[in-house]
Amino acid sequence: MTHKERMLRAARGEWADRLPFAPRLDLWHNANIRRRSLPARYGMRATTAEIADDLGVAHHRIIPEFLKVRTPDDTIDRGLGIFRLRGFAYRATLNGVDRVVREEDGATIVEYHTPVGSVSCKMTLTDEMLDAGASITWLNEHVIKRPEDYRVVGHIFRNIHLAPDYDNYREFQREVGDRGLAVAHGLGSASPVQHLMRDFIDSTQFYYELTDRRGDGGQLRRHHHVSSVVQGAHPAVAPALGGHAPRAGQNLHEPLRRREHGAPRSPGCERYRRRGVCVRAAHGRV
Repeated sequence: MTHKERMLRAARGEWADRLPFAPRLDLWHNANIRRRSLPARYGMRATTAEIADDLGVAHHRIIPEFLKVRTPDDTIDRGLGIFRLRGFAYRATLNGVDRVVREEDGATIVEYHTPVGSVSCKMTLTDEMLDAGASITWLNEHVIKRPEDYRVVGHIFRNIHLAPDYDNYREFQREVGDRGLAVAHGLGSASPVQHLMRDFIDSTQFYYELTDRRGDGGQLRRHHHVSSVVQGAHPAVAPALGGHAPRAGQNLHEPLRRREHGAPRSPGCERYRRRGVCVRAAHGRV
């Protein structure tokens, strides 16, 4: 039985010949490549795939390798929670937005200018982060800093165009083969609320916003609707056997978006299940 067969059996609640095991090696690998301290048996050019094969474990292909970019465009919209990485089965294009990128004191600043206003974010990736094996940039400044920024971010998301990029995914799928599950990555957030608190606003400020703006909830509700559409509409899993749909903090997000902000459950999961796709939950069942 292959690693892929074991993982699919486990996802479907069936018995396999042994427990499938796919350790996430990329953080350990990043740090040891940086420090030139990989075990001698592997050498400094060994990949995580080669090490997994040597250990006899499955390939972990759920979390994308965010630092392995083909062009800067792959991760330039990290502040919006949007990526265009190798292996993705869809591509997001921003319409009606003038994006300006500049470098300043070791940080990357991205400005988004729209007909309804402008927002910006700042990202860094320090030597300390790289030494520790960090796999993604840090958001020093988020795109939503003021009440009027909600409208701008809402405009950006209402005008996003999503297009299939199935060849990109199929190449990734062929590379993984039977050595693991080539999971199609959509948005990394569990729900519109988590998208807001993870990517758009400082995590502490999010709770102030939630309390201070609870009375009208207008901007929050509009964002939740827009993000729900993006989460549910992307075509990422069309040729896939697995989709990544994290659900961290379900106790907060589900009651909030259904009871108070009117956004329905993400429509994608049941639709994907009916097509025989395994949907992976980061925390809890989907």
